[in-house]
Amino acid sequence: MLIGNKSDLETQRIITKARAIEFAEQHNVNYMETSALYNINVGESIESLLDSVMDNLEENLSKPNQNSVKLLNDQITKEFMENNAKPKPKKSYCCSY
Repeated sequence: MLIGNKSDLETQRIITKARAIEFAEQHNVNYMETSALYNINVGESIESLLDSVMDNLEENLSKPNQNSVKLLNDQITKEFMENNAKPKPKKSYCCSY
């Protein structure tokens, strides 16, 4: 997913909308523009991104090795995560009681 932000600053645009759409099409990804200032597509872009992540996870998990997700050239399995999880550091506060 390609997300263009600050769409409210049209006069300061460096990449044209047409070029962004072309780039997204070349790389087979969705494109969306957002503006936090005017709350345009902010929630929608996050929801779309999460939907895309979940779709990819479900697709990978439906393949023969049910407990793994292919990430770059490494394979991360549930067992790997359990064996390599680091304990959370204890938080220290200056005024803890």
